[in-house]
Amino acid sequence: MTRFLDVRLSRVGGGLAASVAMNQGTNADNYQSLDKTQLLRDIQGRHVLIGTHGFNVDRARGIASLSNWEGLLQLASPSVFVGLLWPGDSIWAHGLDYPEEPRIANEAGGLIAPFLDSTFGGAASISFTSHSLGVRVVLETVSRMNLPVRRAQTVRHTQ
Repeated sequence: MTRFLDVRLSRVGGGLAASVAMNQGTNADNYQSLDKTQLLRDIQGRHVLIGTHGFNVDRARGIASLSNWEGLLQLASPSVFVGLLWPGDSIWAHGLDYPEEPRIANEAGGLIAPFLDSTFGGAASISFTSHSLGVRVVLETVSRMNLPVRRAQTVRHTQ
């Protein structure tokens, strides 16, 4: 099951949560809480790749897409993938809310950075990958982190 850091308040649209939730699953039907102790064991001494989605992705699609990424990556041990879900979508007027989304992306990064600093210190390294507006979440996170970041990379979407 894919591990997730989730800063969404709602499954569709909505604002930013007050804290980072730790979850796991491969789709919205089996998405469940992940114990912090288990997450710490899963990342201890491993190279962590945190991947996030871009604009206009609700929670269910984010879970499915990032779980698919994890399967396609076929990371060799001692590496581990962690998905990152943020509220980059709207429950109404899809696309019209785009001008507001960069602020939300920045705020998401501001919430995630201190969480990573306090929780991911036992990882061998931390890297990021993202697409579209999710890159802004990554850049804001990296700029606010105290832990070193091994690599940050963007992914181009192709159909």
